[in-house]
Amino acid sequence: MSINISIILQMVIFLLVILLLTQLLFRPFIQLLKRREEAIQGSRRRAEELLAKATEMMARYQEGIAQAKRRALEERERLRSEALNFESRLISEAKEEMARDLEGLKLRIQAESDLAREALRGQAEAIATEVAEKLLGRRLKG
Repeated sequence: MSINISIILQMVIFLLVILLLTQLLFRPFIQLLKRREEAIQGSRRRAEELLAKATEMMARYQEGIAQAKRRALEERERLRSEALNFESRLISEAKEEMARDLEGLKLRIQAESDLAREALRGQAEAIATEVAEKLLGRRLKG
């Protein structure tokens, strides 16, 4: 019977040790593992949220850059168009001014040419008379 009591006593001690170890070591360790797992999961969720937020911000940034490029291209095209219109107006105005100046010069040349012709006509008659008088050797009536 002594064997049975010692076995029972050993079993009781073993159960007490198991109970003590469970209360003092295993439960706190399991709770620590659970808290650690929860912290890891929380950190993962937070990292996923931050990644999603960063991805969204990057998409907004890229869209902003694309819009800025579109606006810059539109502005450049508008300025180019204005410059071409301005250039066209300047060329047109210069052509008109040149045409007016050319017409004025033509009229002035024509008037001077007419005056020169008249002056030369008078001189031509005098020279012709003088040449004729020298050739004939006498004075012409006139």
